[in-house]
Amino acid sequence: ILSWAAVYADPWPGAVTLWRERAGGGYDPAATATRCAILGETLDDLRPGPLWRLDRANSVRLRLRGGALSSVPLEAMLAGANRVALKGEGGWEIVGFQGAELVGEGVWRLSTLLRGLGGDEALAARSLPAGSKAVIVDDALAPLASGVSDIGVPTRWRAAAAGRDPSDSLAAALTLTPSALALWPYAPVRPRARRSAAGLAISFIRRGRRDADSWALSEIPLGEARA
Repeated sequence: ILSWAAVYADPWPGAVTLWRERAGGGYDPAATATRCAILGETLDDLRPGPLWRLDRANSVRLRLRGGALSSVPLEAMLAGANRVALKGEGGWEIVGFQGAELVGEGVWRLSTLLRGLGGDEALAARSLPAGSKAVIVDDALAPLASGVSDIGVPTRWRAAAAGRDPSDSLAAALTLTPSALALWPYAPVRPRARRSAAGLAISFIRRGRRDADSWALSEIPLGEARA
């Protein structure tokens, strides 16, 4: 999947249909959001954090538009629970959080953070200012573009309550240009160089998106047709 949509409406109409413009005019239904996405903004600056290990020093407060969060066991967070997308300079960073504490009306403090997920290590090195957009990453998000033919192609979309026409006066319009970010390979880690009589030997640890978490394998499988 190249792009996802976080659909929010107040009041929520029960479901929202996402219509994609077809070549030659007109719109075709392409996806349906059956749950209202949880949106918000940060109330604190988020400083750079450590990569690929728990960040217990930093925390961030979010003001959310509806919805509720909860803390989860560490194992659940490491398995993919409790993810938030934070928008800043350079793009959206996906951050894991174990703790979620209600500290005010609609205000939640996220703690025990996990940064550098999904190849986002460069984004974890920036400072994210207060007021940055936030989206809770869960099954409320609706998949949009999914094929390589969509990359770099601006496409017009309309979102309307399910059962309504895309030309409805209350339909929201947007233009989406998918990027190839979801297809970029992850950077290798732990590069090493060693001199020998034969020359310079360079080694590194390869990373991948699929089947890359096993501790039993000496080398993860290739995620692409060729290296």
